[in-house]
Amino acid sequence: MSNIVKSDRELIERYQDGDVHSFELLIGRYQKQVYSYILTLVKDKQLADDVFQDTFMRVVMQIRNHHYTENGKFSSWVIRIAHNLIIDSTRQRRV
Repeated sequence: MSNIVKSDRELIERYQDGDVHSFELLIGRYQKQVYSYILTLVKDKQLADDVFQDTFMRVVMQIRNHHYTENGKFSSWVIRIAHNLIIDSTRQRRV
């Protein structure tokens, strides 16, 4: 892949076509933002690490299964996944 900056959509399409490097670039764009968001809400580094990993595992599954549709920014979609996982985690810890 050339050094030309690719759009999120193009990186997603390339990843769906088997280009793992494209997904690494996509994660690199948003990992700080997503991790900071998670850590701010959960206030626990270990839990933030777990939620972060689960978030990107979910992202991988959704993209691989062609369930990602561009209805806004990719970063917002990832943050929403993280947020939902935080809610799920909070519910599980209360039980």
